[in-house]
Amino acid sequence: MKKIINYVWILPVITVLTVLILLPLVQTIVASFFHSTIAHGSRFVGFHNFHAIMKSGEFFSAFLRTVIFTIPAILLKLTLGLTAAIILNNSFHGRNLFRTWLFVPWTIPHFACGILAIWIFRMNGAMNLILSKIGIHPVYWLGPQLAMASVIMVNVWKGIPFFMVGILAGLQVIPNERYEASAIDGASGIQQFIYVTVPGIRNVLLIITVLSTIWTFSQFESIFVITMGGPGNATETLAISVYMKAFGESNFSQASAIAVMALPFFLFLIFWLVRLTTREVE
Repeated sequence: MKKIINYVWILPVITVLTVLILLPLVQTIVASFFHSTIAHGSRFVGFHNFHAIMKSGEFFSAFLRTVIFTIPAILLKLTLGLTAAIILNNSFHGRNLFRTWLFVPWTIPHFACGILAIWIFRMNGAMNLILSKIGIHPVYWLGPQLAMASVIMVNVWKGIPFFMVGILAGLQVIPNERYEASAIDGASGIQQFIYVTVPGIRNVLLIITVLSTIWTFSQFESIFVITMGGPGNATETLAISVYMKAFGESNFSQASAIAVMALPFFLFLIFWLVRLTTREVE
């Protein structure tokens, strides 16, 4: 009877997850094996959509651009978030104000971040205005060469608070006795960081990094608002590619195929995240 009651309590959650995640996922997988048009309806084509995507190289190009976008963004967010957390873990005047100020980007929606980035990176925007003050000519930040770097900077700016807060929470549960014991043994600040701090926040680092990787890899809103995948296809990541294929070319079948081909990567990350969180609880 107790087990039945437990299942009743989680039934609403299971229902919501089924409607919002499982059913759309199944529909996307099924759609990837069909060719749908308004005139002729849907007809089964097997792996034709996957073959067409692979033959054109669209998937691999978009996947490579997504990796180029994700890896630097994650490394920068991890490095800057860790640095900010270590600084905020110490007591100093104005720490709470500094912490609040650093957390602000996390509260801004991706769409608003995109609008703000356009204002900053346009030719007569804030970034070039600052450069002109120090004698540097305006830079085409949203051009083919720097568009990817620009959207990475926006993602990093918004994502640093997530790393900062998560790492700071991990730092605050490390007993001070460990640092005191290591200091008595003659450990330097760097040695304390390597042998005390890093092992103490290892699981936190892994979990927030995997979570941020999933979010960054599937990032859509800010990139679409800033560049719409352009100029050309310089910033056309997998998420943008799926959108443009579905709504730009009205080819929902191949858009579904691209999404399905990216699915194993996300399943791997989700499986890894579940393993990490399970080990953390144990």
